[in-house]
Amino acid sequence: PYSCPVWAELAVEAVRRNDLLGAVAIVIMVEAYLRPKELLSLRCGSFLAPSRMGVGSWLVHLFPQRELPRSKTGEADDTIPLNSGRTPWLGSVLEILAKKPAHQSAFGYDYPSFYSLIRNCAATLNVPVVPYQGRHSGASLDYAHSVRSIEEIRRHGRWKMIKSATRYEKRGRLNASWQRLSWTQKTYMESCALNLEKVVLYGDFSGLAPNMITRS
Repeated sequence: PYSCPVWAELAVEAVRRNDLLGAVAIVIMVEAYLRPKELLSLRCGSFLAPSRMGVGSWLVHLFPQRELPRSKTGEADDTIPLNSGRTPWLGSVLEILAKKPAHQSAFGYDYPSFYSLIRNCAATLNVPVVPYQGRHSGASLDYAHSVRSIEEIRRHGRWKMIKSATRYEKRGRLNASWQRLSWTQKTYMESCALNLEKVVLYGDFSGLAPNMITRS
């Protein structure tokens, strides 16, 4: 798993490439612990707005009961709250997506093209990243920052058993992957995390540290 600044830099790089939806997809993948296939199956109607009479955060609605396919474990009507507190600005983007035709693909990617986006954005980091690490990173981040208990992580990730959630939650490895980075990498990535809202919502890159990461 990777820390928030790594994923923030990937999203920033996607915006640099004029791919705002790609940046949002990266953020949601981590926040909702989505498998790549689940992420890319999302439609504009998959985002449910907060309600005073229900859940007070945006929800990702997976595998509607009336449709196929089902989840990996055969479940339907999974709803995942986007309530970690790390991305309060995300609702501004989801409001726009939710107004589009419900059956329109949310991000317009197939797996090869999304994999290429992640790979190409990660090249600016000189760090190897693949899409599935987003699911593992989200679980590890939530446990490391005391956002959710292991049982809540299990439900959020839709794992059947606690030991499955524990296997994917590796908060200690967040430290290990972060410590392997150079000071230059960390400085730039941290500036991406601090300025992600401005970059995504306004295209404002002015707060970023100079990107002096040496590419291999």
